[in-house]
Amino acid sequence: MSDAPPPGYGYGPPPGYGPPPGYGPPLKAGTAATGPLPLHPMSVSDILDGVFKLLKANFRTIAVIVGCLVIPGQILVAFLQRNALGGNSIIDAIRDPSTSHSSGLGNLASSGLSLAISVVLLPFVGAAIAKVVAASYVGTQIGPGEALRATGRRAGSLFAAWLTWHPIEFIGFVFCIFPGIAWMTMFVMVAPVIVIEDLSFGKGLKRSWNLASRRYWGTMGVALLAGLVATIMANVLSGVPDTLAFVIGLHWGWILLAVGGALSALIVTPIAAITATLLYFDARIRTEGFDLQIIAAGLSHPS
Repeated sequence: MSDAPPPGYGYGPPPGYGPPPGYGPPLKAGTAATGPLPLHPMSVSDILDGVFKLLKANFRTIAVIVGCLVIPGQILVAFLQRNALGGNSIIDAIRDPSTSHSSGLGNLASSGLSLAISVVLLPFVGAAIAKVVAASYVGTQIGPGEALRATGRRAGSLFAAWLTWHPIEFIGFVFCIFPGIAWMTMFVMVAPVIVIEDLSFGKGLKRSWNLASRRYWGTMGVALLAGLVATIMANVLSGVPDTLAFVIGLHWGWILLAVGGALSALIVTPIAAITATLLYFDARIRTEGFDLQIIAAGLSHPS
């Protein structure tokens, strides 16, 4: 199997992206908003630094995407939990457990909905964010509408890809954690690949597999580290509102739960999506000369 991508693959830089005349080829990617981004094989620090630069530069657009696709569900999940502990505070529940009657049906529904949001919507949110940060990486900027439309055009492929590889990942995690992680690594780039290169689900799965397998352990390590960083940040941001919600009681405290869930969604999902996108570019730079393609395009279309 050839490592070179088939004709039509790729996400090249737009016309006009390049250095001013006489300044030579660009050594960095990015825009004025992001600052310079690495246009060479990326270290762990390069990727983590790039994640936060891209998140900061595109935060408004990313917030709109997350707000449209994730936060409404977070609000509904929090609302369904309003009767947990009978709506009483955790202090009242400890003092008098008999007052803490909760709705088992409501808790079951909220748990199921929360799971559905986290696993079903993730590829669509990740793909839309990947479209935004990919454009930003190569020197342009797109809005949330364009990113969501691009994701909508590939919604079927994204869902089919998710349905193909996630069940096996789940089984791997249930029976032994490492096989799940190993399987996840091979498809960590699926959403960026499908939406950036406009591929069907089958070609997207194959493309992600090929890119990840070229630097397997590095891809796994970066993905796990970024996930750990995102989880820690999300817990810090959501910890205060979640704690206050249980202190005052979920009858009204569910609003604070929703705030905590929204803050968590605004951090965890973008970091995961941006990391996957930078891993995609890193793999192409290392094996397909993507950096040289950007340099050549910059020289062909000088500012």
